Amino acid sequence: MGDARIKETEAKFLVWRPEHIDRVLRKLGEQGYELTERGTATHLDRYFDTRDWSVLRAGWACRSRTRNGSSRLMLKSMGEQVGSVFHREEIEQPEAGEVLGELTKGEECSELFTVESRRTVYDVSVPGKRDCNLEIDLDKACIQAEKHYHKALGRIEFTELEFEGDAEEVERLAELLSHESALVPSQMSKFERGIQAAGYSVDPGEMFADIPKPTAKSPVRDLVYWYLGQQFDALRLQRPRAW
Repeated sequence: MGDARIKETEAKFLVWRPEHIDRVLRKLGEQGYELTERGTATHLDRYFDTRDWSVLRAGWACRSRTRNGSSRLMLKSMGEQVGSVFHREEIEQPEAGEVLGELTKGEECSELFTVESRRTVYDVSVPGKRDCNLEIDLDKACIQAEKHYHKALGRIEFTELEFEGDAEEVERLAELLSHESALVPSQMSKFERGIQAAGYSVDPGEMFADIPKPTAKSPVRDLVYWYLGQQFDALRLQRPRAW
């Protein structure tokens, strides 16, 4: 069972313009990295949680990935983010189903949103380290969600470049590309983008949407606070598309 748990280090960058991808890959070649394209395929991720967010509150995101006609359940920890580098733990089937049952205590999970990705995978040989390999995933992704707040986006499309493998080498590669103008360090995971695309209020302190709209008899301060809250919500929900 313990083999189903994997510690993962990823560096994630948003690609400013799709035509810049070749420029980034060419730069890696100039630095001595050898890239071999493995192929391109499409997969669909569905994210789930209970009504009271028992999975997320325990520090996990629940995902079912469908690829080539088969589905596989996975739990991914929210982990730690330093710049563009994410350090997380993954739990795959069959242990993922057991852990999910413990987290939800039998409560039904419902679908939050979907992420469809057309992914091109590259195997990368690290210069001077014959036994150290990395993987590069180029995702052209689309998040689709039912709007749970009228100002939510509902749909986000983006292109993301992910590097994963040996933690030390991933961090070194992230530093190498941190000044590449074609890339923008990802500020959030696909799960976090999906939550905002749907407009979910995971933490009551996050959103001001439930503040009653002032009436003609309300003090001016109530009107100002309500209005600023509305603007804050709009800014927060637009953040994934802005990045």
